[in-house]
Amino acid sequence: MRRPARLTLPNEMAVLPPLQAFVAAAAKGRGFEGKALGEIEVALEEAVANVLHHAYEEGEEGTFDVTVEAVPLGLALTVADRGIPYAPESVPPYSAPRDADETPRRGLGLFLMRNLADEVSFRNLGPQGKETRLVKYLSDRSVADEGESRPAGTPVTVYEGPLAWTIRPMRPDEAIEVARCAYEAYGYSYPNSHLYYPERVVELNRTGHIASFVAVSDDDILGHGALEITEGSDGVELGMAFVKPRYRGRNLLKELTDHLIDEARRRGYGGAFVQSVTSHGASQKAALSRGFRYSALLAGFFAPSMNFRKLAGCSSRRLSLACQYLPLADHERRTVHLPEAHAPFLAELYAALGLERTFAPGRAKSGTGPGRTRAEIIEDINAAVIDVDEAASETAGGHLHHLVRQFCLRRIDAILVRLNLEDEAAPELAAALEGRGFFFCGLLPGRRGDRLALIYLNGSTVDFDSVVVAGEMGQRLVDYIRPLAQKREEALS
Repeated sequence: MRRPARLTLPNEMAVLPPLQAFVAAAAKGRGFEGKALGEIEVALEEAVANVLHHAYEEGEEGTFDVTVEAVPLGLALTVADRGIPYAPESVPPYSAPRDADETPRRGLGLFLMRNLADEVSFRNLGPQGKETRLVKYLSDRSVADEGESRPAGTPVTVYEGPLAWTIRPMRPDEAIEVARCAYEAYGYSYPNSHLYYPERVVELNRTGHIASFVAVSDDDILGHGALEITEGSDGVELGMAFVKPRYRGRNLLKELTDHLIDEARRRGYGGAFVQSVTSHGASQKAALSRGFRYSALLAGFFAPSMNFRKLAGCSSRRLSLACQYLPLADHERRTVHLPEAHAPFLAELYAALGLERTFAPGRAKSGTGPGRTRAEIIEDINAAVIDVDEAASETAGGHLHHLVRQFCLRRIDAILVRLNLEDEAAPELAAALEGRGFFFCGLLPGRRGDRLALIYLNGSTVDFDSVVVAGEMGQRLVDYIRPLAQKREEALS
């Protein structure tokens, strides 16, 4: 299907069979068949049933919308209504009945959606209602399955001849070679699995989620790097950077990084981030040479192995991410509220980053309610991120406590909370979270609110002996965070 199809339907059960028939036809047109087709139909039925049974009062007439759209190598279904708000985190985890005569327990619909669709997300839109989005991808059509790429881990023949290249935006027809390049460089170890699907790389560029650049020599793709763009953010991440193994050792990665920095500055971003797994220090050293400075160590946030098919010999323990930041524009002097326990070290981080701030004590919020928070699950690394834009009296003990509990019951391994330090309630909330098993991991700066990073590890520990960092400030970060994490482990043991 070339364009999204949107259907507006009455909240009556009779609409479900013709709706399923329409969606099944659209899914078949995208290449789905057999088991995957059935999974789409059941996931859709559960999303619609949620609207029919819970969005409106009994007997109340209303409508809901279903949008069907093609996404790279898959199909997305969005079910939207303007009925009663829905909080999936309030639904208890599903457990199967103990015998056939027992009434099915709550949570079954949510359980089915999450297990039958590849991506499930929920959004409360205030007066505009709410929506459920389901995404299903076609399977077994990544670049590695084409049989043309060099398997990861095989010997590399290094190219030693003269080599000249240019760096420019990626063309859509080059996405297949970029995916092959990623596979040669990483095997299946890169955390963003969309990178291995050429159609998805094209779509992410088309929709503005990333901006890809390639190093090219005589029409051969030597390497790739991208700006990873978050909507509404004044900062940008430099990532998806890799060079074909046979072309390494020629400063290609550094030149790609410089090009991305220049492009981010040209686009008006206030700052740039890089994140590097701490199993080796080469990427961190390259970032330091480009002016990036350490701001956080997300201890235990990364999955121990991103080996979907081939990569072997990885640690079974979760890995850590080093976050480095480079200011790109003049940052005005703003006021931040630092937790007393970490204020001296945070002031040290700000000085190292060259960011001027006015430090002020925090203050408890008098207003009621959960505050303003956003949460998402990053399936590829089995981690969750919670952003607290503004805290309120019930944020820690009510809303966040419930979210964290639900994530833990879902066996999410790591939960990152990012607190807005321009919010006066941030210090009190940080102390409350640390009392519940979170530990301090550093600072994530930005013109639209510097963030304090706190991590909760659900049953896992951090092997700090394997953490590799570069430079004095990197080691200071490790030395500061390590006893905090160990104290938390001892308290929970």
